[in-house]
Amino acid sequence: MHVKFQAANSVAEVETVSKNVSIGGLLVHSALVIPEHTPVTFIMCVRGEQAVHPVYLAGEGKIARAESTGAGFAIAIKCTIPITDLENCLPEASM
Repeated sequence: MHVKFQAANSVAEVETVSKNVSIGGLLVHSALVIPEHTPVTFIMCVRGEQAVHPVYLAGEGKIARAESTGAGFAIAIKCTIPITDLENCLPEASM
């Protein structure tokens, strides 16, 4: 997953790995901590053995919790809007 958030006076980005996803949010593992209550946007790439191509999902949320795991941070994101399939958001190619 690719997560973006505002840090000081600039936009920060971090690559994370999703640990679980539910309707209301998700848990990710990150090398960097993101402070609680920070608004975030994210893009998730979902791949599977049976999938013809990867599916890209996007969402927005706020950090609900961030805990040290010793080898990084477990970060809980509470979604503020439903997670959306990016393919449905892109304009169709002109023919």
